[in-house]
Amino acid sequence: MTDTALIIDTETDQGRDPRPIQVATINAMTGFEWMKYFNSGRSISPVVIRIHGITDDDVAGLERFDLEAFELPQYLIGHNVRFDWRVIGSPSTKLICTVRLARVAFPEWSAYGQSKCIEQLLGKEEASRMTIAAHDALGDARMCYLLYQACCERLAIAPTDFAVVHAIANKANPVSKMPLANIRAC
Repeated sequence: MTDTALIIDTETDQGRDPRPIQVATINAMTGFEWMKYFNSGRSISPVVIRIHGITDDDVAGLERFDLEAFELPQYLIGHNVRFDWRVIGSPSTKLICTVRLARVAFPEWSAYGQSKCIEQLLGKEEASRMTIAAHDALGDARMCYLLYQACCERLAIAPTDFAVVHAIANKANPVSKMPLANIRAC
């Protein structure tokens, strides 16, 4: 059986005990993109609305996210992936964190927030065009996919060799805590 991996990003309804209101994935083998909005069953916090712009009206009448209906891969890849993993229900899958991976691939970088990583990869002007979509799950997943591929290239690893990438990312320094200020900058 071939290993499968999805780049994942979520946008949520609350800061505490977050539930998904937008989930996006990119198949790391094929590049196929998927994105869907969900209703969490409760009001979206004004604080997080200011971050991602998704309102109660945007998700009114939509179904709730159901992990059972989500086709799980062997690997989930994301920037601070444990957050998205918890948001969707902590499924039984292996995790590859691009924050950890970038720390190994690009130890010379000064910061590892996702937008800052993209800026350090592409330069300020090109990054500003790409990060305009920050805090949209699909826009963030696209940035994460680009970062993942750049890390693999820098480390001379095939981006489809998920077991090797997983082992490297899991030996790297973890994110101790990503403060809200850094999340906004990601």
